[in-house]
Amino acid sequence: MKNKSKKWKWFLLMIPALMILGIIRINLDEMKSKDGIYYLTVKNESTKTASLDKTSWIKIEGEQITIKEGSSEHTYSYDPENEEFTRDSEKYSCMIYDGLLTLSGDQSQKELPEYVSPDSSWYSAYEKGNSSFVICLPVNFVPNSRLNIEALEPVIPT
Repeated sequence: MKNKSKKWKWFLLMIPALMILGIIRINLDEMKSKDGIYYLTVKNESTKTASLDKTSWIKIEGEQITIKEGSSEHTYSYDPENEEFTRDSEKYSCMIYDGLLTLSGDQSQKELPEYVSPDSSWYSAYEKGNSSFVICLPVNFVPNSRLNIEALEPVIPT
């Protein structure tokens, strides 16, 4: 009986240990330099996959951010502490985690553009074009009587 008790104690000790490791990983990721190049991800709604568009990218170098969209390329002043910049009098925030960069601006957008770094663990899946994605509803989404829930397709990531 004592053996089973010891196993449960070790199992219960693993939970806080895993939580601590997760917190350490998040802190290390926040401290890591965000400098580098991030390529635009393009979502294919019919196949529910995403791939890279290497003609559009964002490059962060210290206090400068360069955005290339198609043939145009523009450089802006970037605040690395707050991870934001101003473009055409609109302020944008860069949310960066695990090599994924998501842009959000002052104006509400239907979908936020997402970019991925070659240093990201997600990069190879995007490069091959077989990265699955899930359609998420916004946090402030309020369902109304006109929404047909049955018409929404469930998407299970692979």
